[in-house]
Amino acid sequence: MHLRCVSFYQPTSNKVGPSSVWSQHRAYFQLQDDDRDPCLAFYEDLHGEVLTWLAAGDQIIIGGDLNAHVLKPTVSLFFSQLGLHNLIFERHSPIGAPTTLAQNKQRKILDSFWGTANILVARCGYCHPKAFPLGGHSVVWMDLMCSCTLGHYPPTPHMFQARRFRMDRPKTVKSYQDWHHLTVHNCSLLACQFNVECSLLPGVPLTEAQ
Repeated sequence: MHLRCVSFYQPTSNKVGPSSVWSQHRAYFQLQDDDRDPCLAFYEDLHGEVLTWLAAGDQIIIGGDLNAHVLKPTVSLFFSQLGLHNLIFERHSPIGAPTTLAQNKQRKILDSFWGTANILVARCGYCHPKAFPLGGHSVVWMDLMCSCTLGHYPPTPHMFQARRFRMDRPKTVKSYQDWHHLTVHNCSLLACQFNVECSLLPGVPLTEAQ
């Protein structure tokens, strides 16, 4: 099983000055004869990459600074259409969640992680945006289960060797028939089993007698 971990940064629409990330991406695209807006190109290129990784059978964990509210319907729809679920808000309620950027006054959550369907998180959360001196963003952390991310080798089942019934031996056949008649017919085994099954109720635990 292959686990692919991807970090991203979506440029914000800062078109002022050549040093902004948006302007640098725009200049690069124009050198490639690509006239796309860098913000739209981010989603288009990421969509194509994720489809390629999924086709290869990869387990995917993807996240970073989206520079947009991660709970916005258009953002949620983008990831859900790729089969990715928000790993943080699978474990925590988004109601009242704090911002992940110290300078943000609108309580927008700009950073998160998404994963493929069977990625399971044992624990996760955000650190306070000012907990670390650099960057100003919250550190997003997760504890993942190795079995779902990296796979595991299940134990080999033990194969029991049953005795073979030899139909070509009359004495063996007679012995089996006598045993079958004694245990099944005389003890009414089939009737007992039928009566027990008829007495069961769906969703009701078995009684001691059953």
